[in-house]
Amino acid sequence: MQSVILPQVYFGNTAYYRYINEAQTVFISDREFYRKQSYRNRTRILAANGILDLTVPVKSTKGIPTPINKIEISYAENWPLNHWRSIQSAYKAAPFFEEFEEDIKKIIFSETMFLSDLNKLIINKIAELMDFEKAIRYVSEHKTPENIFDLCADFKPGKEPDYHSQLSPYLQVFNYKFGFTPNLSILDWLFNEGPGVMP
Repeated sequence: MQSVILPQVYFGNTAYYRYINEAQTVFISDREFYRKQSYRNRTRILAANGILDLTVPVKSTKGIPTPINKIEISYAENWPLNHWRSIQSAYKAAPFFEEFEEDIKKIIFSETMFLSDLNKLIINKIAELMDFEKAIRYVSEHKTPENIFDLCADFKPGKEPDYHSQLSPYLQVFNYKFGFTPNLSILDWLFNEGPGVMP
Protein backbone atom coordinates (compact mmCIF):
# COMPACT_ATOMS: atom_id res chain seq x y z
CA MET A 1 0.00 0.00 0.00
CA GLN A 2 1.20 3.53 -0.76
CA SER A 3 2.07 6.18 1.81
CA VAL A 4 -0.85 7.51 3.85
CA ILE A 5 -1.57 10.47 6.05
CA LEU A 6 -3.96 9.83 8.93
CA PRO A 7 -5.60 12.07 11.51
CA GLN A 8 -4.81 11.82 15.19
CA VAL A 9 -7.44 9.74 16.95
CA TYR A 10 -8.27 8.48 20.44
CA PHE A 11 -7.72 4.69 20.48
CA GLY A 12 -8.42 4.50 16.74
CA ASN A 13 -10.48 1.72 15.22
CA THR A 14 -9.19 -1.42 13.55
CA ALA A 15 -9.32 0.14 10.06
CA TYR A 16 -7.06 2.94 11.25
CA TYR A 17 -4.42 0.54 12.54
CA ARG A 18 -4.61 -1.67 9.48
CA TYR A 19 -3.62 1.37 7.45
CA ILE A 20 -0.70 1.95 9.82
CA ASN A 21 0.32 -1.69 9.61
CA GLU A 22 0.12 -2.07 5.84
CA ALA A 23 1.01 1.35 4.39
CA GLN A 24 4.47 1.84 2.97
CA THR A 25 4.97 5.02 4.99
CA VAL A 26 2.68 6.49 7.66
CA PHE A 27 2.31 10.17 8.48
CA ILE A 28 0.08 11.42 11.30
CA SER A 29 -1.40 14.90 10.97
CA ASP A 30 -0.70 16.63 14.28
CA ARG A 31 -1.29 20.23 13.14
CA GLU A 32 -4.68 19.97 11.42
CA PHE A 33 -7.66 21.91 12.72
CA TYR A 34 -9.65 20.03 15.33
CA ARG A 35 -12.87 18.51 14.00
CA LYS A 36 -15.89 18.01 16.22
CA GLN A 37 -17.96 14.82 16.00
CA SER A 38 -14.92 12.83 14.90
CA TYR A 39 -12.70 10.16 16.38
CA ARG A 40 -10.07 12.74 17.40
CA ASN A 41 -11.46 12.47 20.93
CA ARG A 42 -13.78 9.48 20.68
CA THR A 43 -13.58 5.70 20.43
CA ARG A 44 -16.07 2.84 20.35
CA ILE A 45 -15.94 -0.35 22.38
CA LEU A 46 -18.33 -3.27 22.72
CA ALA A 47 -19.84 -3.47 26.19
CA ALA A 48 -22.43 -5.75 27.75
CA ASN A 49 -25.29 -3.57 26.44
CA GLY A 50 -23.83 -3.03 22.98
CA ILE A 51 -21.64 -0.39 21.33
CA LEU A 52 -20.43 2.26 23.76
CA ASP A 53 -18.83 5.57 22.76
CA LEU A 54 -16.08 6.88 25.04
CA THR A 55 -15.42 10.60 24.56
CA VAL A 56 -12.60 12.74 25.94
CA PRO A 57 -14.13 16.11 26.90
CA VAL A 58 -12.25 19.14 25.59
CA LYS A 59 -12.35 22.80 26.55
CA SER A 60 -14.46 25.07 24.37
CA THR A 61 -12.77 27.02 21.59
CA LYS A 62 -15.84 29.30 21.28
CA GLY A 63 -16.23 28.32 17.65
CA ILE A 64 -12.75 29.51 16.66
CA PRO A 65 -10.94 27.05 14.34
CA THR A 66 -8.12 25.64 16.44
CA PRO A 67 -5.21 23.31 15.57
CA ILE A 68 -5.49 19.97 17.34
CA ASN A 69 -2.20 20.56 19.18
CA LYS A 70 -3.86 23.56 20.90
CA ILE A 71 -7.00 21.70 22.01
CA GLU A 72 -6.99 21.33 25.79
CA ILE A 73 -8.53 18.36 27.57
CA SER A 74 -11.11 19.13 30.24
CA TYR A 75 -10.85 17.38 33.59
CA ALA A 76 -13.96 19.01 35.05
CA GLU A 77 -15.35 15.49 35.23
CA ASN A 78 -13.39 12.37 36.04
CA TRP A 79 -13.56 10.95 32.53
CA PRO A 80 -10.35 8.86 32.89
CA LEU A 81 -11.95 6.86 35.70
CA ASN A 82 -15.20 6.50 33.75
CA HIS A 83 -13.36 5.35 30.62
CA TRP A 84 -11.23 2.90 32.53
CA ARG A 85 -14.18 1.39 34.36
CA SER A 86 -16.03 0.96 31.06
CA ILE A 87 -13.01 -0.66 29.40
CA GLN A 88 -12.41 -2.91 32.39
CA SER A 89 -16.04 -4.01 32.49
CA ALA A 90 -16.12 -4.69 28.74
CA TYR A 91 -12.82 -6.57 28.45
CA LYS A 92 -11.89 -8.09 31.81
CA ALA A 93 -12.89 -11.51 30.43
CA ALA A 94 -10.87 -11.06 27.21
CA PRO A 95 -7.84 -13.35 26.79
CA PHE A 96 -5.21 -10.59 26.65
CA PHE A 97 -6.72 -8.07 29.06
CA GLU A 98 -4.36 -8.77 31.95
CA GLU A 99 -1.34 -8.61 29.64
CA PHE A 100 -2.08 -5.11 28.41
CA GLU A 101 -4.28 -3.49 31.06
CA GLU A 102 -1.47 -1.62 32.84
CA ASP A 103 -0.16 -0.12 29.58
CA ILE A 104 -3.61 1.17 28.64
CA LYS A 105 -4.52 2.31 32.14
CA LYS A 106 -1.29 4.32 32.41
CA ILE A 107 -2.14 6.25 29.23
CA ILE A 108 -5.72 6.98 30.24
CA PHE A 109 -4.60 8.35 33.61
CA SER A 110 -1.61 10.26 32.18
CA GLU A 111 -3.31 13.63 32.79
CA THR A 112 -1.96 15.19 29.60
CA MET A 113 -2.99 18.79 29.02
CA PHE A 114 -3.47 18.65 25.25
CA LEU A 115 -5.50 16.19 23.18
CA SER A 116 -2.69 15.90 20.63
CA ASP A 117 -0.23 14.75 23.28
CA LEU A 118 -2.66 12.13 24.56
CA ASN A 119 -3.28 10.80 21.05
CA LYS A 120 0.45 10.62 20.34
CA LEU A 121 0.96 8.56 23.49
CA ILE A 122 -1.77 6.19 22.34
CA ILE A 123 -0.64 5.83 18.72
CA ASN A 124 2.99 5.21 19.67
CA LYS A 125 2.10 2.72 22.43
CA ILE A 126 -0.35 0.75 20.28
CA ALA A 127 2.21 0.56 17.47
CA GLU A 128 4.70 -0.80 20.02
CA LEU A 129 2.28 -3.33 21.53
CA MET A 130 1.17 -4.49 18.07
CA ASP A 131 4.79 -4.95 16.95
CA PHE A 132 4.45 -2.70 13.90
CA GLU A 133 7.89 -2.68 12.34
CA LYS A 134 7.90 0.84 10.95
CA ALA A 135 8.43 4.40 12.06
CA ILE A 136 5.36 6.57 12.47
CA ARG A 137 6.11 10.07 11.27
CA TYR A 138 4.36 13.23 12.38
CA VAL A 139 3.61 16.00 9.90
CA SER A 140 5.05 18.63 12.25
CA GLU A 141 8.43 16.88 12.09
CA HIS A 142 8.65 15.58 8.50
CA LYS A 143 7.90 16.79 4.99
CA THR A 144 5.16 14.69 3.40
CA PRO A 145 5.56 13.34 -0.14
CA GLU A 146 3.47 14.82 -2.97
CA ASN A 147 1.59 11.64 -3.89
CA ILE A 148 0.10 10.57 -0.61
CA PHE A 149 -3.25 8.99 0.26
CA ASP A 150 -4.85 11.57 2.57
CA LEU A 151 -7.43 10.12 4.97
CA CYS A 152 -7.71 13.06 7.38
CA ALA A 153 -11.30 13.78 6.35
CA ASP A 154 -12.30 10.21 7.15
CA PHE A 155 -12.54 8.34 10.45
CA LYS A 156 -15.64 9.91 11.90
CA PRO A 157 -18.96 8.30 12.85
CA GLY A 158 -21.02 7.83 9.71
CA LYS A 159 -18.03 8.10 7.37
CA GLU A 160 -15.71 5.13 7.50
CA PRO A 161 -13.16 4.02 4.90
CA ASP A 162 -14.33 0.94 2.99
CA TYR A 163 -11.13 -0.76 4.10
CA HIS A 164 -12.70 -1.91 7.38
CA SER A 165 -15.04 -4.30 5.56
CA GLN A 166 -12.02 -6.46 4.66
CA LEU A 167 -11.21 -7.30 8.27
CA SER A 168 -11.98 -10.93 8.99
CA PRO A 169 -14.25 -11.60 11.99
CA TYR A 170 -12.51 -12.54 15.21
CA LEU A 171 -13.76 -13.72 18.59
CA GLN A 172 -15.10 -10.90 20.78
CA VAL A 173 -16.20 -11.04 24.42
CA PHE A 174 -19.88 -10.47 23.57
CA ASN A 175 -20.09 -12.49 20.33
CA TYR A 176 -22.75 -14.65 21.96
CA LYS A 177 -25.03 -11.62 22.34
CA PHE A 178 -24.33 -9.47 19.30
CA GLY A 179 -22.43 -11.57 16.79
CA PHE A 180 -19.31 -10.00 15.29
CA THR A 181 -19.22 -6.19 15.55
CA PRO A 182 -16.73 -4.71 13.04
CA ASN A 183 -14.42 -1.71 13.24
CA LEU A 184 -14.37 -1.10 16.96
CA SER A 185 -11.52 0.51 18.87
CA ILE A 186 -8.13 -1.13 18.51
CA LEU A 187 -8.57 -1.99 22.21
CA ASP A 188 -11.15 -4.56 21.15
CA TRP A 189 -8.61 -6.28 18.91
CA LEU A 190 -5.72 -5.95 21.37
CA PHE A 191 -7.58 -7.42 24.35
CA ASN A 192 -9.28 -10.16 22.34
CA GLU A 193 -6.54 -11.15 19.88
CA GLY A 194 -3.29 -9.72 21.23
CA PRO A 195 -0.44 -8.52 19.02
CA GLY A 196 0.04 -9.94 15.57
CA VAL A 197 -1.11 -9.70 11.99
CA MET A 198 -4.60 -8.26 11.50
CA PRO A 199 -6.43 -10.52 9.00
